[in-house]
Amino acid sequence: MWRFVRSPFGLTLLASATVKAACAASVTIVSVHLFVGFTVSGFFAGVAGALYAMFNNFVSPSTVALAQSVEGVLMMIAGGVGTLFGGFVGAAAIIALENIVSAYTERWQTVLGVTFILIMIFAPEGIIGKLRAILARSLR
Repeated sequence: MWRFVRSPFGLTLLASATVKAACAASVTIVSVHLFVGFTVSGFFAGVAGALYAMFNNFVSPSTVALAQSVEGVLMMIAGGVGTLFGGFVGAAAIIALENIVSAYTERWQTVLGVTFILIMIFAPEGIIGKLRAILARSLR
């Protein structure tokens, strides 16, 4: 995935996602790039689902419930959208917070919701993006 993102096609896909007007005016065919990007992301999601099923040797209907999908999206947002390791960092942070807070209170979902709200207010770029900004500020 890292190689795909850093390839010329991945960079044009990133450019078309950020500056659609400029890419539409250039030679780049934005709709084809977005379609191929969507297809590749679906492929990686399918591989991840197959690996999950093989790891657990079982997949129940609750595995594909809306709450599971939303939790995955929230982990990615918390870690940092547009970063390769944002999902890992977000998942580690959310699961650790879930385990620690649920040991002390039954209202751990409320704490998790407040945490997501605080991340959206103070770090809309996610944990990785905020750490990059802090690191860049300290290196000046």
